Amino acid sequence: MMLLIALSLAVEEPAKAAPWAEPPRPIAGYIGSEDYPRDALRNDEQGRVDALLTISEAGSVTSCTIRRSSGHQLLDDTTCRLVLARYRFDPARNSQGQPVAVQAVLPVVWILPSLE
Repeated sequence: MMLLIALSLAVEEPAKAAPWAEPPRPIAGYIGSEDYPRDALRNDEQGRVDALLTISEAGSVTSCTIRRSSGHQLLDDTTCRLVLARYRFDPARNSQGQPVAVQAVLPVVWILPSLE
């Protein structure tokens, strides 16, 4: 079984926010094949989820919403639940090196195991 997690984030700047100089970097967090929801496996559900995260100045994920759905509520919900529980970041920093809150998109691709 395979589960793909993007190693980089697409950071979104609010229109009126000061520009960031350094994007957030993941320092903790993992979603693995053992996290694949059993009901999703049973129903042959797979797909890509783009999770829109709010990452605080402290590096914690304070919110997760689905920007792009996999088409399966269980995979979408599981993605946000696991990201909120497990992920931590070295926060984004502005041009003065101070931590800033940002929004970032984390793509997660849920792929069913091949039947070879």
